[in-house]
Amino acid sequence: MDRLTSDKSCQTYSEFTDMVRARLLSAWGKDNISFCAAWPSKEESSGPLITHRIQEMVEGEPMPRQRDQITEDGKSFKVYGQKMKYLVRFDIWADTGEQADIVTEQFIAFMREQSGYLMKNGVKFIRFKRQVNDTDTQQWRVDLMNRTLNYEVHLDMTYVEEIPLISEIDVELG
Repeated sequence: MDRLTSDKSCQTYSEFTDMVRARLLSAWGKDNISFCAAWPSKEESSGPLITHRIQEMVEGEPMPRQRDQITEDGKSFKVYGQKMKYLVRFDIWADTGEQADIVTEQFIAFMREQSGYLMKNGVKFIRFKRQVNDTDTQQWRVDLMNRTLNYEVHLDMTYVEEIPLISEIDVELG
């Protein structure tokens, strides 16, 4: 049954952001950047800070499809998956506009450099979509400068169903 679950399978948005957080803090240092879901409390949000949230989530295929069938230890399993497309919003927060621009450029480069690692570890597709000017973020922290980035991310959400095996067949001949 070990083949059904893998450390290299990013299936959910939280697994994706956990992976980005771990790589980002490792690369930049936990004292140099904060990374968390939008919107943290003021105490949690000393700059520079990157927040994330799902802007949109849609199905990438109309229904789950069978990905694999596995038999182990006398049991049989079907693995189903459904591709999901996310529009992920990353907001970069900093004390000055110049610092926000620098962190934004560094984050775009970081995501480009990490895309291979993310895809090797279960992300099916990732690409930078656009930088946008968003007004609702300014209401959260008017004392920080903000830059908003959108990324398209595809994940394959899977689940497993056990298939009953036929162990005995009774036949009556007439």
